[in-house]
Amino acid sequence: MSKRLFAFALGLFCHLMFISAVGLMSWSIFYGMTKSIYPIGGDLGRYFNLVLLVQFPLFHSMLLTKNGQSFLRLLTLNKFGYDLNTTWFALISSAQLLFVFVFWTPSSGYTFSAQGMVLFVWGMIYFASWILLAKSMYDASLPLQLGALGWMAVSKGKRPKYPGMPMEGTFRVCRQPIYLSFFLIILTAPFWSVDHLILLILWGAYCFVGPMFKEKRYQRIYGDTFSNYKEKTPYMIPIK
Repeated sequence: MSKRLFAFALGLFCHLMFISAVGLMSWSIFYGMTKSIYPIGGDLGRYFNLVLLVQFPLFHSMLLTKNGQSFLRLLTLNKFGYDLNTTWFALISSAQLLFVFVFWTPSSGYTFSAQGMVLFVWGMIYFASWILLAKSMYDASLPLQLGALGWMAVSKGKRPKYPGMPMEGTFRVCRQPIYLSFFLIILTAPFWSVDHLILLILWGAYCFVGPMFKEKRYQRIYGDTFSNYKEKTPYMIPIK
């Protein structure tokens, strides 16, 4: 019973962190990284911005490796094995994003801001990018993406049942719709600044390079199934 209660509490905290991170991220990127909650400020803040930007892709990718999965297992002293890894991964990823947008130090005002009807249309495109991200996460197994797969299984006294390789829905169009959606969210913000451009360059590069390591893992796990899927489906841009 204590393990089930712990899993439930961890899951609740994970989802609260996820909602907070997504909400703050959507607000900050919409306004071109000119808004923040607790900016560090000064020269220290601008240097710290680079740390915030780099820590997310590096640590996020590391947690997906074999060593990263072992680290997640150690967070509960191996009492749950790997059963809560999806929950820990979603929780830490949400915390990483939250740190970026809470402690970001804006270095300048807008270099471009949409107005009037242009703002409305551009805002709708930005909103559509978020919808695409949600649909892509759904197609990739929403419980897995949200970290619910682990805690829900453990709270019921069961082992997590992992889904197979996603190939339906948005994954029919390209192999990496989640990363594509993430990139489009940054790209389609209706307000731009120098900070926003830096975010686009660094995280945009990660959106295109990061999935390559994921695909190596898929190749090792799924073998010919992934090879056949790879031949038929574009990597990122849905053009064949």
